[in-house]
Amino acid sequence: MHLCVFQMKLLSRLWTVLFLLAVCICIIVYYMNSASMHTWIGMRQQIANVHGTVDQSTTRGGEIRDSNVPNAVSSPKTVKKGLLSDDASSLSPTQTEKSNNNSSRAKYGVKVNGKIHLIVYNRVPKCGSRTMVSLLKEQFTTTTGTWIMQNKISQRNGDLSDDKRLILTKGGILQLVQNTSSLPAVIHGHFRFMPIERSKHPVYISIIRDPLARMVSTYYFIRFGDGQIPDRHLKQLNARIRPEHFNMTFDECVLQELNACVSPGKVSTQISYFCGIHPNCSQPSEWSLEQAKKHINKEYLLVGIMEDFESTVMLLERLAPDLFHGLVAEFMNPTTDNTTTVTKSHKGPLPTKKVRAIMMTKLDLEYQLYNFVKNKLERLKNTLGINKLSQI
Repeated sequence: MHLCVFQMKLLSRLWTVLFLLAVCICIIVYYMNSASMHTWIGMRQQIANVHGTVDQSTTRGGEIRDSNVPNAVSSPKTVKKGLLSDDASSLSPTQTEKSNNNSSRAKYGVKVNGKIHLIVYNRVPKCGSRTMVSLLKEQFTTTTGTWIMQNKISQRNGDLSDDKRLILTKGGILQLVQNTSSLPAVIHGHFRFMPIERSKHPVYISIIRDPLARMVSTYYFIRFGDGQIPDRHLKQLNARIRPEHFNMTFDECVLQELNACVSPGKVSTQISYFCGIHPNCSQPSEWSLEQAKKHINKEYLLVGIMEDFESTVMLLERLAPDLFHGLVAEFMNPTTDNTTTVTKSHKGPLPTKKVRAIMMTKLDLEYQLYNFVKNKLERLKNTLGINKLSQI
């Protein structure tokens, strides 16, 4: 009898211990699952923030918040006061929604009506920009050329880093934007894409060129000019070249792997012009290429190609008839001396097959951008029934 009572008490205590143990396990599992859920939600939010986008908004102190940039490393340079963002995503959600619903906002291939616009033409070097500027001057009474301001920056601050140059350039251009009191107007110059306040109704346009042809043209331009560049400016360009490299052909420059021909900054010029002023835009990468494509799609009315300049002019007039009315007629029958007739760039020997093969590899990302723009242009021409002027 006593044995049975003892066994029953033992079983009761055992069940109590097991019950308490089960309760503890349940509590531990509950908190672990809760923490995992919060972690999972946080990860999802981070993925949503960085998947194909960049948090380029700024703090009140003017610092870049670039922690969400893929493969980006936050360095002291990227967090100094004054380094501003380079994308319209810095607008608040409400502002972005309003701008997206604004019918006057330019978007690639979408017709823009009215004349109250600020045309922003960020000219890629050696891509027919002088001809385009000469056409625009005949259309607009207010044409601001920022290249004068940028030359002064280059002369006064030749020892500055690229980041500081970009800050100064952006500050100068935004000052020009603020000082533009009457619209329509044009701001043009050799600067990268940057957001312009929506109250100015910006219309972005640009032109690019076959990457290798552009590089070769630039190489000989900085040595011999084009018959139009002032002598003092040509001397400034010449001063950047080491005397022993001055008479080298482009082929010799490439085969000797000199920075003037093969450095990442030299081979990624067109991508950087559309990627923006973020520090990562200075180096060729899949990220900078995707940023360039994104800005072309969302911000530009049109990006033409120099090899099809005629169609580019026709498309501009078709897409923004109120702004560019008469542009085609001016191109066909210029009322003033057109730059195309007076610009005579020095033409060095064409690259050999060997050098072309080397450069096609180095320019792979640049050609991806070029073909992206070229295909968009062809589709737009087909949609609008645009043919070359010579075929009309």
